[in-house]
Amino acid sequence: MAYSTNFQNNVLTLSGQLTKQTIKHDLLKTEPKFRHCSLLTINLSELTAVDSAGLAWLINIMRDCRSANIALEWQDVPSNIMQLAKLSNAQSLFTQ
Repeated sequence: MAYSTNFQNNVLTLSGQLTKQTIKHDLLKTEPKFRHCSLLTINLSELTAVDSAGLAWLINIMRDCRSANIALEWQDVPSNIMQLAKLSNAQSLFTQ
């Protein structure tokens, strides 16, 4: 199962699986609709699986947002992402 996106009111909801097998492109570079946002909220509550490639993909979104001067907020970060981030000493990137 791949991941899907739903974008409404500057909230991007990701659902499905963020894994090495499902990630095909860099989200902000290929989706121009996010470029007009001054604040982007990413809701992760509907993700069912995330591996280390998925974590790296999320971290790349942070980098791309900084480069585009888009403030980024995470919403409903699942415990499995936090555990994976903790292993990489990156948990502070997902906390407010």
